[in-house]
Amino acid sequence: MRFVIVLALLGFLGFASVEAGIRNGSFEIVITAKQDSPSIKRAIERGWEFSTPPIFPKFWRINPAYPGKLDVVKGIAHTGKYSIKLGGGGHLITTFGPVEKNSAYKCSVWAKGKGTLSLLFYQYGGKPGEPMKFLPPSSARGNIPIKNVPLKGNWTEYVGFYKPAAIVQRVNLVLSIQGEGYIDDVKVEKASILDVAIFDEMQNMKKTGRYLLMDSQVNMMRFERRLDKAKKNLAEIKPVLRDSSLKNKAELVRLMEEKINYLLDKENINRNDYNTATALQGISERLRKEFSFKDVSE
Repeated sequence: MRFVIVLALLGFLGFASVEAGIRNGSFEIVITAKQDSPSIKRAIERGWEFSTPPIFPKFWRINPAYPGKLDVVKGIAHTGKYSIKLGGGGHLITTFGPVEKNSAYKCSVWAKGKGTLSLLFYQYGGKPGEPMKFLPPSSARGNIPIKNVPLKGNWTEYVGFYKPAAIVQRVNLVLSIQGEGYIDDVKVEKASILDVAIFDEMQNMKKTGRYLLMDSQVNMMRFERRLDKAKKNLAEIKPVLRDSSLKNKAELVRLMEEKINYLLDKENINRNDYNTATALQGISERLRKEFSFKDVSE
């Protein structure tokens, strides 16, 4: 099992003391390794391929157990000067740190190329009183927020959400591409209750054909109508949410109202804005139904 190799590499993977977050997620700080260093030699023996001399983004490292191709590229970037070129299924790792229980994290990365992209987490933890150890996916599922998504020829943002299982205490973030592509601007941040609600609603939209695809036109009248309906739905719900036991729902409604007002004031509406408006209407109608209001159809 390849996960056995990962366990043996805990010292290599590292648990540097850092605040939870991604350091050098835009790969602007680079370091050059010696071609004849023992660690580079071992990685090459396991199948890794690097430029000559090997260049790495600082605070990132490779897992020898999952070899592939890695290069730091200057002049091809989403922002700044550098991006990384990754391929062959290799795992590139950075320390994220401790995670909060009962929280969700928004993961985003910009990428382009040919093949499929994955963003996942190596998870570590254990039961109370037990030493922390590597947790295989079978004991802590849901560790792949972005899984084998097809890359495009232009820079595209890919977003996923990670909800750590109760047993998870710390994580390392991992990037991997089957095929070959460029990656830039990696972020992991604590997700708001609205982030998660919109993401879940968009997944439902894709299943039911309500998600606006890339080659579709944005209909401004429908965009504004959906936001107006969402706004009216929330206005009916708000009096019920004065109950202190519903503070999470009240916070969701507050964030939704802020998002609606932001979108109504925005000038250049794109496809993601349109899909967000559709999601906001869907969430508002579900909340309205939950609180026993008559459902509204478009």
